[in-house]
Amino acid sequence: MKGLFIGNFSPPGSENKSAFSAAGNNVQPEIYRGLEKFLGNKINVLSMEPEEKWPSGKITVKSQSFSNQNFFGYLNIPILRDLIFSIKCFIYLKKTKINICVAYNPKFFLSLFLYLHSKVNRDFSSVAIIQDVLISSNSNKNFIFLIYERLAIKALSLNSLIIPVSKEIIDDFSLNIKKCLIFEGGLSEKSEELLSYKNFKNLQPYGLFAGMLEKYNGIDKLVSAWIEHKINYPLYIFGKGSLEEYIKTCETLNPNIIFKGFAPQKEIMEFQSRSMWNFCLRYSEEIHANYCFPSKLFEIVASPGCPVVNEFPNLPVLLRDYLYIVNEDLSDLNKIIDNSLTELNGKYKSNLEIRRKILISEFSWQSLMKRILKIIKNKG
Repeated sequence: MKGLFIGNFSPPGSENKSAFSAAGNNVQPEIYRGLEKFLGNKINVLSMEPEEKWPSGKITVKSQSFSNQNFFGYLNIPILRDLIFSIKCFIYLKKTKINICVAYNPKFFLSLFLYLHSKVNRDFSSVAIIQDVLISSNSNKNFIFLIYERLAIKALSLNSLIIPVSKEIIDDFSLNIKKCLIFEGGLSEKSEELLSYKNFKNLQPYGLFAGMLEKYNGIDKLVSAWIEHKINYPLYIFGKGSLEEYIKTCETLNPNIIFKGFAPQKEIMEFQSRSMWNFCLRYSEEIHANYCFPSKLFEIVASPGCPVVNEFPNLPVLLRDYLYIVNEDLSDLNKIIDNSLTELNGKYKSNLEIRRKILISEFSWQSLMKRILKIIKNKG
């Protein structure tokens, strides 16, 4: 069996500030590496390098190749770039004998062309992994883009198998439930590296937030709570986004708010491996929280520090007992911090070991790929 992974991530070794999602950029290589575990060198990779749409980004993106990975160039105009990329993928499939294609968050044209290819190649199957559904609630958005977003969701059912992060995606968009297998997400390379930090006694009393500085990630609530509750520990903030100026203003008002901006993964890792509190918050503000899952959760659970989360949708049941769940308005943040400090001298070490074992056994892309291949073979 020969496989193909189609994604939307940056070339190896690049720190792409234009990447739409740093989390997605980290996760996708893990997905195709999971497929490689079973197919060996019989897998190729196609990707559309992330770039902000023109005129904010470049008008054209050049093609690049690295070993078995091809990054197709495209004209950077919304919708048109998806069509160009999908046609190139279709041509590639015509020239190459592929049995299974795993596509990450496929757009309308890609799902359509994969379906067309399956009609003339009966031994071909396509799998759509849906890590987030971007249905805009912005009434000012162009009507054409709103229609295009809806078409992309409808076209998912053209694939042989669909892997959404939640049942709400299946129900709300009337996807064919017989084709669906729910999977919240899995460990990234960064998560696996964080698992290697064994000594929680090296933790230092500071908090860490790393992610998009947007309301749906709760960074505004976190900073406000840090100031309001007069938490006397540093809070380091990494990332970029629309709330960047707000964070900078808060930094001038409180010496414990320390904004580091966009930084290389290696630098963030150094901070995260020693931080006492790692935050992963998610709210239905500007996005639909039921239609996505913060892969950041797996990183903070893998880290030696305390994973602090709010009660966001689809929080994994298996991990709940090992998380520090804060109120939605973060009104008990001070209490959570105090309790975690007390636990470091008690059950914390055993809980750390248990939650890491759960991550490895239940939330790996390799285990998902094994299930996918079994389903595809049984259908054949």
